[in-house]
Amino acid sequence: MYLQGGSVPELSIYMQKTRVIITGGSGLLATNWARYIKDECDVQLFLHNNIVNIPGVTTKLVNLSNTKSVVEAVASFNADVVVHTAGMTNVDMCEREPEQAYQVNVTLSENIAKACAETDTKLVHISTDHLFNGTKSLVTEDEPVSPLNIYGNTKAQAEEVVLRLLDDVIVIRTNFYGWGNQYKQSISDWIISLLNRKEIVPAFNDSYFTPIHVHQLIDGIHHLIEKQHTGTFNICGNERVTKYEFAKRICAIFGFDENLLKKTKIADAELFARRPIDMSLSDEKISNLLGTSPGKLSKGLQSLYLSKNESNKI
Repeated sequence: MYLQGGSVPELSIYMQKTRVIITGGSGLLATNWARYIKDECDVQLFLHNNIVNIPGVTTKLVNLSNTKSVVEAVASFNADVVVHTAGMTNVDMCEREPEQAYQVNVTLSENIAKACAETDTKLVHISTDHLFNGTKSLVTEDEPVSPLNIYGNTKAQAEEVVLRLLDDVIVIRTNFYGWGNQYKQSISDWIISLLNRKEIVPAFNDSYFTPIHVHQLIDGIHHLIEKQHTGTFNICGNERVTKYEFAKRICAIFGFDENLLKKTKIADAELFARRPIDMSLSDEKISNLLGTSPGKLSKGLQSLYLSKNESNKI
């Protein structure tokens, strides 16, 4: 496997034989993950409604709201690892539909965890950087959660549930970017799409985060799986930047006109749900394990640029 993120060790023989189920199978993370590891691992995507076709990857329609169905699906694939990426991630929609947000983000996570417990399968649970009130920078894994909105609240509850139900679980807090598909786009897709059309890109200059390229994220997680780590980990970029600074870095590497970027503020956007001003995470814990930061921003953006002509059609 070509490691986009730097010097994270290549997959071991153990990982190369791993059977991996990924929920939320039509999402950006799931489809990128499946494409990235399909030559080394046996991969099955769990789908809900959307159809996905990736050569070398199997798919299965699974009702995640039915625990029995999830248990049967995990058992039938004889999975070594389940990666739970499915979730309701639209922050404003979660605020408007809190019951639905709870059902998707908490209840489905609970069902997945129960299925993994019953089948003795390792779980990788994908969480978020939206868990805190934004008053602290570079938050560590030990910081008590303090979400500002329904999305963050339901993701915090999901973490609590899976950690309570399972010992063999890895909870990943992150904020990733990469090439999206017809069903899901990332922040980099949105920025590049506007710049390609020579349209103004309004970018928050008061909102901080630590973005990581999707392949760097996957490499870091597979290292944790290989070394049989458990618990909560931030896998994030090594630089705390504003959304505006992130867009500026994209302009620099892709050769776009920086004059198309417009500095804006969160308060001026009149968003329905409150957002934390600072969502930056500390990568100290994972960097100490790996001996290097998995999410070097310069290398991640270079990987995005070099893969710009690769198709993520599904």
